This record gives sequence, C-alpha cells and structure tokens, in this order.
Amino acid sequence: MKLRWLVVMVVLALVAVACGGDNGDTGTVAPGDEGEQGVDAGEPVRGGTLVAAIDSDPGQLNPAITTSGAVHTASELMFNGLVELDPQGEPVAELAESWEIEEDGAVYRFTLRDGVTWHDGEPLTSADVKYSFDEVLVPFHSRTKASVGAALESIETPDDLTVVFRFSEPYAPFLQQLGVTEAPIVPEHLYAGTDPQENPANQAPVGTGPFRFVSYAPGQEVVLEANADYFKADLPYLDGVVLRVVPEKGNQVIALEEGEADWLFGVPGPDLPRLEGRGDIEFLETSVNPGGANCIMTTSFNLERPILQAPEVRQAIAAALDREQFLERVEFGQGIVAQAPIHSGIPVARAERLDLPAFDPERAASLLDEAGWVREEREPARRKACRASTTAHRWPSTS
Repeated sequence: MKLRWLVVMVVLALVAVACGGDNGDTGTVAPGDEGEQGVDAGEPVRGGTLVAAIDSDPGQLNPAITTSGAVHTASELMFNGLVELDPQGEPVAELAESWEIEEDGAVYRFTLRDGVTWHDGEPLTSADVKYSFDEVLVPFHSRTKASVGAALESIETPDDLTVVFRFSEPYAPFLQQLGVTEAPIVPEHLYAGTDPQENPANQAPVGTGPFRFVSYAPGQEVVLEANADYFKADLPYLDGVVLRVVPEKGNQVIALEEGEADWLFGVPGPDLPRLEGRGDIEFLETSVNPGGANCIMTTSFNLERPILQAPEVRQAIAAALDREQFLERVEFGQGIVAQAPIHSGIPVARAERLDLPAFDPERAASLLDEAGWVREEREPARRKACRASTTAHRWPSTS
C-alpha cells in the first residue's frame, strides 16, 4: 500500500482536562512528549498539492476580524504575524526580524524584515502593522481587544521598517500575542478607508504568507497556491493546498480512506483503532493548532444563578464528575485529565499539580445535604406507567 504523507493530525481534546504537558497518572501520552519537534516524518518532499478536510465553511477569509476557528484554519496560511512561537513557546522572528523591549516592558520596538511583499507585489511597511492594530485587530479581534486594547497607548512608525508599541504600564505577555492566530497583519493599501468587515478582500485575501489565494467556493473549498516570493528561503515545500469543506467527521474519515483527503485535523475516537491498523495512514500528535494550544474541556459556573451560589453545590458537582470515565468513554483516551486549572502546555503560567476533587458520589450527596437540598423519593415514571401491564422487565429502584 502507498503510505500517505501528511497524515491525520490528532488534535487532542482533554477532559476538564489540560492539553499538553505532563501525563499525570493517567498513562496517556500528552502532546509534546514525543520530542521537541513532535513526530519526525523524515526529510520533506517538495511538490504536490495537499487536500485537507475542514469542518465548516469559513464564510470569509480575514482572520484579523474574528477569532472563529473556521476562518483561521482556512486563512492562516496566507498571512503572518510579527513574531511566531517555537515549540517551546518562545517568540521567534516572523515579519519582524528583531525587537527590543524598553522601559521595563512598557515599550516594544520592532524592526521589520526588509523586502517582504504582499501577494499583489506591494511592499510590507510599518504602516500596515499600525493600521492592522489600530483599525482592525483592536476593534474586531476579540482576544486582541480584551488583552491589548485597554493597555495600548499608541503605535509609532518612525520609518517604514520600524514599529514602536507604547503601553500605559509594563505589559509582559505581548510577544506571546503576536502570532498569525492572535495578530495577523493585513494590507493597509487594500483596507484603509473601508469597513474591514465588509471589504471585498475578505473573500479574496492578499497576505504575506507562504500560500496565495486562488479561489474560494463557499460551502465547498478554498484553493491556495505556493507563494514563489515568500520571504523565508526554500519555503513552502508544497505547490498548493486545498481546504475542502467536509462538515461531518465521519465523512472526513471516509474521504481520507478513499484518498479524497490527505489530512484531517482530528479523528473521532471510535475510528482510531481501524485507522491505526491500516498501515497507510500516519498520526501526528501536536500541542498547537490554528487557534492556539489544544482544547481544554472544562465546566464553569454561572454564579449569578442562585442555585449555584452555595460553595457546597459547586463542590458537589465537582465530586459527582467522573473525569477519568469521561476521558475514556467520551474522548476515547485522547488526552489527559487536568491536574490544575491552568493549561499544562503553558510553561509561563503552569501551576503545580493540585489536589483536585476526586470522583465521590457519596460526598456529592452529603454536600448537597449540607447546602439544604431536600431528597425526594420518586417512583420512576416508566415503572409507574408499566405497573398495570404484564412485562418481563424489572425497573431498577432509583431515588
């Protein structure tokens, strides 16, 4: 059988559940444990077109005006941020070739790469960066608005290749927020004086990224071709990428097996054993994907609801959750059960393992008693309805 390169990318969803980092005591391999660079697929092969299945139609292709995962997955190959993060989460050069941090972290001075051009041939300048933040990212990208918006005082462009960000006080996380997912840079010459949410370039984007826009058929596919003028030497390897809309995960698996797709961003748990046994499909576990680090599944409480305001009730809910069973039966072992409330793949914010609530139904019931909940014995409706008929079934007694 012919071995398929580019593979199935298993985006590990974790259960209430931290993604990446340590394994805890579950024995489940966490993203990153396979080495600093992940799976070694050997020397890259040049040429060819990769067909990747995506879950939904993006609707538009400007990642700077939204945090929608569908948009970012379909468009990020066409754009760049000022910096990117390496596998260890450290900032590395992207559109900015270097930077200096001044005034104890209140000022960031970036020097842009010389010679970077937009896909239409226009040069990238500091004005593009200033415009992207002032007019697009801060107003419309919700994470930029929530994080940088309130702290950012001004952006200065002393020359075409220098951008200076001034904050009202030291702002330590800025470099971690400048990748293509968090802060894609868009061309001022196409967007200035328009509504960024309605600009025609959203449907036929012009970026600086490794791939150029070719076509977009809503509900069907996005077609990209290699950017021959990409500023990174010898990249990209592929001639093109087709992002094909296949909404249902089961249909994506069929497309992969039939050779109609080369790459999936995730695989349903029940299909994993069969796919692993084929021998012509490879799997890559990764700690990052478009949209940032992998999923965290969690339970949060709306404390404005009176029923949840008593601490005993929230503790009871925590004690009633069997997270290990959720991981095994719902996520099919893909992930690890969280040992702390902070994502274990974020080194700078990583907490030590905490003594989180264990699954304990008796403690949950006791806590609800303490909170003043009254236990009401009820006869199951199904048994009551069946009482008058003859049946071979015996309904279990429940309360």
